[in-house]
Amino acid sequence: MPQEIIKIVFFAFFVMSIGGGWAQEAESGAGEQSVVSQETVEPSPQPVETPQSPTPPSTSTPVSTPTPVISPRPASGIGSEERLLQAIQANPTDRNAYNRLLDYYRAQKRTQDHLKILIKAIQNIGGNLTYYLWMGDDYMELSDYSKALISYQYALKEAPTNPAVYLKLGNAHLLLKNYYSAETALLAALYYGERSGKINIPFAYRLLGECYEGVKNYVEALKWYQKAYRLSPTQEYKVLVDRVQAQATNQ
Repeated sequence: MPQEIIKIVFFAFFVMSIGGGWAQEAESGAGEQSVVSQETVEPSPQPVETPQSPTPPSTSTPVSTPTPVISPRPASGIGSEERLLQAIQANPTDRNAYNRLLDYYRAQKRTQDHLKILIKAIQNIGGNLTYYLWMGDDYMELSDYSKALISYQYALKEAPTNPAVYLKLGNAHLLLKNYYSAETALLAALYYGERSGKINIPFAYRLLGECYEGVKNYVEALKWYQKAYRLSPTQEYKVLVDRVQAQATNQ
């Protein structure tokens, strides 16, 4: 009997010891599983970006686009003059080049250059009223009155009733002391231009006065000088009136 009791106690103790080990293993496994589950739930750490330091402002002088340098233009008309001369040389019948070059020379008061190109233009493309008048004016300025007279005569063929042509023609005759030819031309100028007003009437009167004074007809000279002075009471015309006044009285 006592041995059986001892066996039962021993068996119970054995069972309890085994059960306790299982319980510890179960708790240990549950603990490990809890740790593992916690690790899987916890999000993986994101890489931390290292903050970049701000770029310091540039201390260098900003480079600007250079402004293109424009070369100064040559003196007014010089480049154009050369191009026009080259154009005329390449095409001696280029009327437009002649006219532009003539305009330039007149503006610059380069009479001899103007006359040279004008003669070349007449030779290559032919003359006209304007060209002949210009040529006559150039010769008048150069005091070559004979060639001026010829130029105006060519102009008269282009415009036989033009009062301005007769006025210039009369003046050229007067400077050559062709008094009677001058008288004829000046009377024609007044005939065609006195009513139209296309000429300087007082100037025509004065030239007629000089014609008559040149042949010592002071009475007639005084009459024309007085007419000029009445239309244009300037000191210049008054001097002419006074100059022939005494001579006309004594004539």
